[in-house]
Amino acid sequence: KKHHQVRFLSVIKRFCLIFIPFVILTSFFAYYNYRSETTNRRITIEIEEMQVLKHLEALTSYSFKVIAADLRFLSRQQTLQKLLDGNISAVASLANDWRLFAESKAIYDQIRFLDSSGQEVVRVNYNNGKPVIVLANKLQNKANRYYFQETLRLEEGNVFVSPFDLNIEHGQIEQPLKPMIRFGVPIFDRQGQKRGIVLVNYLGNHLINTLLTTQTELSHKQNMLLNSDGFWLVDPDPSREWGFMYGNDKTFGKAYPQAWSYMQGNEQGQFVSKSGLFSFLTIHPLSESWPSYNGAAKVSMEHEHLFSDQPFHWKAVTFIPTLSLEIAGRSLRNKALGLFLLFIVSLGTVSWLLALAWTKRSLDFVALAKSEQELRNSSLRYQDLSLQFQGVLEGIDDSLLILDAGLAVIWDNNHQRNEDDSESGKPILQEILTTERRTGQTIIAHCLQSRASQQTQTSDNKGKSWMIRAVPIKDNQDAVTNVVLIAQDITEFQRLQAQNTRTSQLANLGEMAAGVAHEINNPICGVINYAQILKNRSQGNEEVADLATRIITEGDRIATIVRTLLFAARGDSTEMSTVTIPEVMSDVMTLSQSQLEQAEIHLSLNLPDSLPVVLVNSQQLQQVFLNIINNARHALDERYPASDKNKILEITGKIHKNQDHQYVRIVFTDHGTGIPEDLIGRVMMPFFTTKPAGVGTGLGLSLSHEIINKHGGHLYVESEESEFTRVIVDLPIN
Repeated sequence: KKHHQVRFLSVIKRFCLIFIPFVILTSFFAYYNYRSETTNRRITIEIEEMQVLKHLEALTSYSFKVIAADLRFLSRQQTLQKLLDGNISAVASLANDWRLFAESKAIYDQIRFLDSSGQEVVRVNYNNGKPVIVLANKLQNKANRYYFQETLRLEEGNVFVSPFDLNIEHGQIEQPLKPMIRFGVPIFDRQGQKRGIVLVNYLGNHLINTLLTTQTELSHKQNMLLNSDGFWLVDPDPSREWGFMYGNDKTFGKAYPQAWSYMQGNEQGQFVSKSGLFSFLTIHPLSESWPSYNGAAKVSMEHEHLFSDQPFHWKAVTFIPTLSLEIAGRSLRNKALGLFLLFIVSLGTVSWLLALAWTKRSLDFVALAKSEQELRNSSLRYQDLSLQFQGVLEGIDDSLLILDAGLAVIWDNNHQRNEDDSESGKPILQEILTTERRTGQTIIAHCLQSRASQQTQTSDNKGKSWMIRAVPIKDNQDAVTNVVLIAQDITEFQRLQAQNTRTSQLANLGEMAAGVAHEINNPICGVINYAQILKNRSQGNEEVADLATRIITEGDRIATIVRTLLFAARGDSTEMSTVTIPEVMSDVMTLSQSQLEQAEIHLSLNLPDSLPVVLVNSQQLQQVFLNIINNARHALDERYPASDKNKILEITGKIHKNQDHQYVRIVFTDHGTGIPEDLIGRVMMPFFTTKPAGVGTGLGLSLSHEIINKHGGHLYVESEESEFTRVIVDLPIN
C-alpha cells in the first residue's frame, strides 16, 4: 500500500511538472493568439472598408472618363456641324442619333443642344429607359439657368461640371428624387464662333446604388457620401440627405464634429471614436479626366448659397458602430475560449498518461541516461577536436593535400574529399601537377624515393604559378605511408617582382634619357643658330636657303623632342597662374593660325568669354593645345589633301559638372582619318604614334595627358576610324 501511495505521489508530481508549464505556456500563446486574431480582424475590417471606398473612387473615376469621352463624341459629331452650318434637316437626324445614344448608354437623363440664346434646339429625355425626342413646341429657353450661363462663358476645350444635386423641373425638386450632375461644353462652328452648348444630365443613382449595395458581413454598417461642405448626398437615413437642397442645416459636421474636423484636414484615413469606426476617402472625380473645369465655384446667384469655393470633391465615408465591433469581437472571443478549454482537457489527459509512463520507466531511464551521457560527452570531445583541427587546416590559404603511397588523394582542405567521395582516389598527377621533362618523375616520386622533403615550381593550365612542396610522413618502421603536398600560389608574388624590375628599368631609362637630352640640347641650338646665319647670308641662293630651312626645321623637331624628354624626366617648375581659356587659345592661334591656313583647314572656334578662369601653367597648356591641333591638322591633311568643305577643326568650350566638381571643358573635333578601334587604348602611351615614320615622336598625347593630370583635370580621346576624332580636356575651375 505504501509503495502504491509513493508511486501515486510520484505520478502526481510528474503530472504537475508536465501539465502546469504547458498550461501556462498555452495560456500565454492562447492569449497572444486571441489578441493577434482580434488585431488581425480589426485590420481586416479596416482594409475591407478602405477597399469599399477605393472601389467607389475607381468607379467614379471611370464614370467621369466615360462621360468625358461621350462629351467629346457628342460635341464633334458631323451632324451637329451640319446643323451649325444652317442645315435645318440635320436637327431630326441629330435628335435621332442622340436618342439611340441615350438608349445605349442608359446613364443620361437628358441630352441637349442649346443655341447661344439659351433656347433648346435638340433635347432627348431618357424617360425611364424609353428615350423620347422632345417636340419643338415643348422645348424651353434656359438662358437664365446657371449651368447655361457658366458653360457659355468657357473657352474651347473647357468643360462645365455642376455640383451633385437634385434635378429641378418648373422651379420644383423633381419627384421621385433624381440626383444629377450636369456636364456642358461650348460648341464652336467651323469659323471658330461660339454657337451654343451641349449639355448632358448624368444620373447620379449609378454611384449612389454602388455605395449602398457595397456591404460587408458586419451588421448596422453605414455607407455615406458627403459633398465638400459636409452635406449628406447618400445616407442610410433619407431625412438627412440633400439638406442643402431643402434649406436645412443637417450636416455631417454637426452630427460628428470631431470626425468632420479630422476628415477636413486629411485626404483619407480611419479613426475610432466613441461612436465607432470611421473610414473615409476624398474623391476628386475631375483630377484625371478633365483638363479644365468650372466645378462648384461661382455659379449663378440663384444657387451660389449652396456651394463653397473649395475644390470639387466628395467625402466617401463608411461607419461601423461600436456595438457592431463589439459583437464581432465577442464572437471571436467565444470561439477562442472554446478551443482553449478543449485543448486544456486534451492536454490534461495526455499529461496524465505521460506521467504514468514516466514513473514506470524512470529507473530504466536513469541507467540509460547515464550511459548515453558518457557516450555523448566522448563524442562531443572528439567532434570538438576534429572541428578545431579541420578549421585550422581549412583556414590555411595554401592548398594542402594528403596522399597515400599510391599517389591518391585522401584529404583536400579545399574540396574536403573523403573515402566515399566519387573523386577520391583520383591520381594526383591528373590534378594540378605536370611531370618534369628530364626524369619523367614528379616531385612526389622524388619525395618517396629520397624519403625527404622536396620542392619545385610549376604552373597549371589556367596560367597560375605554384610553389609545390612535398613532405613525407613515416610510420614507426620509418616507412613512408603518406605524403603531405602543399601548393602555394606565387602568381601575385612573381607579378609584383616583375613589376618592380620593370619600374627600376624605366627609372634608369628616364635618367639616361634626361642625360642624353641635356647633352643634345646645346649642340642642336648651335646647329639651328648656324643654319639661320647661313640662311641669312644666302643672298638669293635658293638652294642654300632651302637647305638651311630644312636644317632649321629638323633642328626644331629635334629640340622639341629634347624638351619633351626633359619634361618627362624632370617635370616643369614654372609657376601656376589664373588665366582664361580664350587668352591661352589666342596665344596658340598666333603660333598655329598660319599652318591651318596653309593647309586650307577651316577653323570653327566657340570659346565664350564668360568661361571661368582656371589655375594652370599657361606654357604647358599651350603645349597641350598645340599638340592636339597639330594632330588634328595631320589627320585632316591625310584624309583631304586638297581643299574640302569638310576639312574643319571645331574647338568649343563650356562648363561641365561631374558629380560635385565643376570643370571648364574644351573639345577639339576633326573629321579626319580617325583612329582604329584596336589602337584607341594605346594613343596615350609614350612613343606610340599613328603618323607615318618621321612625322611624329609619339610623345605628344602622352605628355599632354600627363600635363592635364598634374593640373587636376582629365583628357579623353573618342574616335571612329574614317569618321572623326574628338579630344576632350577638362580643367578644374579655380
